[in-house]
Amino acid sequence: MDDELPIKPKLTYLADRRWIISFALLLFLAESAYGFYQGLILQVLPADAISRVANAYYVVAVQPPRLSSIGLIWNPLPSLLELPFVALAPLWKPLVSRGLVSCLVTAAFSALTAYVLLSAFLKFQISKTYALFFTFLYILHPYIFYYGSNGMSESIFFFFIIYCICNLTLWFACGSGSYLIRIAFGLAGGFLVRYETIPFAVGIGVCIILNILFNTRESSYWAAGGRRFE
Repeated sequence: MDDELPIKPKLTYLADRRWIISFALLLFLAESAYGFYQGLILQVLPADAISRVANAYYVVAVQPPRLSSIGLIWNPLPSLLELPFVALAPLWKPLVSRGLVSCLVTAAFSALTAYVLLSAFLKFQISKTYALFFTFLYILHPYIFYYGSNGMSESIFFFFIIYCICNLTLWFACGSGSYLIRIAFGLAGGFLVRYETIPFAVGIGVCIILNILFNTRESSYWAAGGRRFE
């Protein structure tokens, strides 16, 4: 269905992928550097971020190692994602002792968010200038940039929200079921980060139902017994 509308079904040009990935990598480095500055120089990383690192560290610090050490006080995905970095703690102790592992994870998700936004803009054939402008408006917001570097769960949660919204918008435009599958995975990932995903999922469901009821293309599809017209 993507080829029926003026959107790119995928980033077909290698140049597009290169500059988007380069942009995301630069953002990752900037967020990581600011996170390391907070943890090593200012020593002001939030206690919750360090606690999540501690939960991940308990997995490998006990014998035998066990995932149950993470516990269920918080949704487990942030600590699970920190496990590979925690394993490197013997090489550089501040990764755990200063909570810097958490900064790397949130910086990565901040970069992924920028990648998703830019990819969605280009799929709608929005110019690179406007795509970069609006992406910069988002990532340079003080609140957004701070939470992309401080090791908390907000940056990861924002990624899944934006991922779901971008795919929902693309589904509105072209009707491809693959976008609904991506939304489902995005909501599952969001639930493993924050319980606030539950009301957000309800809102997504309402949007999907309203689109099916009032979008001419979708209503024709279901009226035809779930068969796309040739």
